[in-house]
Amino acid sequence: MKKYLFIIIAAVFLLGGCAKDEPTGTELLEQERYEEAAEIFAEAIADGREQKEAYRGLGIAYWEQGDFRRARASFSRALSYGAEGTASIYQFLGGCDLQLGYAKSALDWFEKGLAAEDASAGMIQEMEFNRIVAYEQLSDWDMAKEKLAAYTAKYPDDEQAAKEAAFLETR
Repeated sequence: MKKYLFIIIAAVFLLGGCAKDEPTGTELLEQERYEEAAEIFAEAIADGREQKEAYRGLGIAYWEQGDFRRARASFSRALSYGAEGTASIYQFLGGCDLQLGYAKSALDWFEKGLAAEDASAGMIQEMEFNRIVAYEQLSDWDMAKEKLAAYTAKYPDDEQAAKEAAFLETR
């Protein structure tokens, strides 16, 4: 997910800091200062500024801190405030749900992400792999095996997929 963070950060409006010498939430994300970024985005939300972008930025900050419950809530709020349903936001939501053990919901988010017009090749590959993991969490071994077979045909050099294949052979 880190490899796509820069792309996502670039999409977030510059929020926060009133003075020109204070970093914005987006700049803090780029500097991997996630707690400080979360504070800036939370201030923007409290002030009623750019709700959809502030919630998206807050979601990224929480994601990077491993707070998947709060990240999930923030990304959901971004969508409710009118943020565009992009592959990246769906990928984040699916990732949050996987981490929280909501595999069925994760699958729904990954399907939306895969259908999004802005999904990059790398994002598609990651979401396709995460679908396999979601089916494993659901103990739907047949579907996991089916998706893995399609995945390995498409990405034969993926070492992580080879490990998943070995795992699924035991199921």
